[in-house]
Amino acid sequence: MTKRLSWFKMYGAIRGTLEIIPPEKIGDALLSALQFFAEGQADEENMDTETRLAYRTIKQGILDSQTEYETRREAGKKAMEKRWKAAKNKG
Repeated sequence: MTKRLSWFKMYGAIRGTLEIIPPEKIGDALLSALQFFAEGQADEENMDTETRLAYRTIKQGILDSQTEYETRREAGKKAMEKRWKAAKNKG
């Protein structure tokens, strides 16, 4: 079973962008971002411009989080392999 990312970042810097968008469209964008997070896709084609802007702003945090998670995961695997090799050579 593949371990799945269970969190994502939402940067404070997005506040300025989101403040100019009506709250209901931010809500729609957040729901779409959560769908993207869970399923790997969201229906951008049917979003209006403001909702798409908010969605893409939130989505970037998800993509950054996925990249960070994969980087840390690979680093952990390499460190584990190194420890196992050292223990095997020692014993």
